[in-house]
Amino acid sequence: MKFVESFELAKLVNSPFAAHRAGESTYFRLWDSIKKYGLVLPLIANESPDKAGRIIDGHFRAKVAMELGIKTGPVCFVEVADDKAEQELILSLNQIKSSWNYDVLANLYSFSVMERLGFRRP
Repeated sequence: MKFVESFELAKLVNSPFAAHRAGESTYFRLWDSIKKYGLVLPLIANESPDKAGRIIDGHFRAKVAMELGIKTGPVCFVEVADDKAEQELILSLNQIKSSWNYDVLANLYSFSVMERLGFRRP
């Protein structure tokens, strides 16, 4: 695994196995976040010789960043030699979810900020 702090985003390509999609509201929340904070979460890309530069995780972050005129960003390169392993990694990275500590959210966060980021009242 190799981390590059400032890699040229135009040299990356989407994996043909990318099956995750973002709805319009998710896309615009991502747009707002990247516009405000920049590309703070590294993309993950394949460095295997015949798949070099294929994005494994961060397809939408890369797309939005380039649309905002951001030319470089952090990329973590991993070598995933075969297609099946790349498919499994893409699925696992997009499937992993966490849950919220609602006490912390209720006591420490402004609901107006949370609502702007896509949270809804129960």
